[in-house]
Amino acid sequence: MPFLDPKSAKAFGRVGGLGLELAAFFLIGVKGGEWLDRRFGTAPVLQRVGLFFGIFAGFYSLWKLTRVSSRGPSDPTSPSESSSDATGKDLPNDDSDSDVPR
Repeated sequence: MPFLDPKSAKAFGRVGGLGLELAAFFLIGVKGGEWLDRRFGTAPVLQRVGLFFGIFAGFYSLWKLTRVSSRGPSDPTSPSESSSDATGKDLPNDDSDSDVPR
């Protein structure tokens, strides 16, 4: 008997991955800023810039995840049901009743 059903396990994986991603962006921003401060002698300026960059990048990834997960399967803008080519441009609908000859 499994401890969690697959749907719950997938949700826990997403949340755990998001936490690790937020921490990674934060640490990369801070440590990258510290390294640049030592290299250019700009004291805490670039560390703070890196901190804000890390916070922004982490919350941007959180926003993307919640935006994608809030779309339902019947949403016409969901990527699985959209009709677009490899460049992202919308393709014409083949079953439309237009006056344009084919």
